[in-house]
Amino acid sequence: MNIYFCFPEKKIGGVSILFLRTAKELEDKFSINTYLIDFEDGFMARNLNEKNKLISFEASKDLMLDQDKTNSSVIVLQSMTPWTIYKNIKLDNAKAVFWTCHPNNFLPNLSFLNRFGDKFKKLFLKLFLYSYYKKSKKFVEYLLKENSLFFMDQHTLKNTMYFLDINIPKPEFLTVAIGKPSKKHKLLPLKKTTFVWIGRLVDFKFFVLEKLILDLENLSSEMNFELKIIGDGPYLNDLILLKSKVSYKITFEKEIENNELDNFLIKNCSILFAMGTAALEGAKLGIPTILLDISYKSIKSEYNYRWLYERDGKTLGDNINEIPINLLEKNSLEKKLIEYSSNFENVSKKTLEYFDSNHNLENTCSELIKMVDNSSAQWGKIKNSTYTSRGFIYNFYRNLKK
Repeated sequence: MNIYFCFPEKKIGGVSILFLRTAKELEDKFSINTYLIDFEDGFMARNLNEKNKLISFEASKDLMLDQDKTNSSVIVLQSMTPWTIYKNIKLDNAKAVFWTCHPNNFLPNLSFLNRFGDKFKKLFLKLFLYSYYKKSKKFVEYLLKENSLFFMDQHTLKNTMYFLDINIPKPEFLTVAIGKPSKKHKLLPLKKTTFVWIGRLVDFKFFVLEKLILDLENLSSEMNFELKIIGDGPYLNDLILLKSKVSYKITFEKEIENNELDNFLIKNCSILFAMGTAALEGAKLGIPTILLDISYKSIKSEYNYRWLYERDGKTLGDNINEIPINLLEKNSLEKKLIEYSSNFENVSKKTLEYFDSNHNLENTCSELIKMVDNSSAQWGKIKNSTYTSRGFIYNFYRNLKK
């Protein structure tokens, strides 16, 4: 079997890292031929290891993939709106499977409406972009019928069902995972308490980070600590301004290479705060990890900080608006810091056990192979279907942006 992981993207992100690692694991543990489709200067292209094979992608040129008749071929993509499908990829007899790694994968970009909430976004979608709503709905229904759609967690599933009015009684889950380090490390509490955040500094991640920074300030008179923020994005300047309003030390690192991150965390991280794949970077090492949630606006109410192992195994971050009020707990951050100080070994052990049970890369690869074998969506049929047409509104919008 040949598996092509397609995600042309120049910036660092969870999907690029996920595809890189999954491709290597399939080569190493399952002897499957894997290829990465990316821009020549894309993130995956810049971070190839000795097992990865790159296929260079250009949006304006046809990409002819090898027609290897001795092996079946599969294209793995992050789920996307059907009108953004890469029609220039030529391998029509290949299977195609879609991995939903973001709650809005099947929606047009409605980020300018985030502050108004999901109900308003859905109303806008169905009133003003109805043809695109219908295309996405039909596309998802087709993929479900062909057993070719997987969800990384409950949040991505619920969002897809809500916005597209689709009932999915038997969803297929393929959890996001990363490989364990080859060497075991003896973890001990650091002499100086250091918190670390890892993640892109974008809208749905910024506001919970803002909440964390302000909540830590309320504790700064009682304990000595610092916060290291690893990430870059459009909200970096907002964070730099926020830094001037707190009394404890905050430092910034735009990026740390994957091969250096484990060592950095072991030496510099008491507790990791993150969502998505970034949360697993600490969990795989046994570093106590608090999983944060998605918010598109400032968080004024109490927020319940929870260890990764206190969460559902199929979530790497929920929408804050969907968290039941009865789960909110006063002073939860302070309680977690006390628990860390008094029972570090137990918190570390539970974190590592949770990772092994829910986000181990070898297990995810094994599930991916089974799901691919059971899928039947054809790349050629998808490209030529009516729901992949872009339509007048899309072209008009693109011309306005030029």
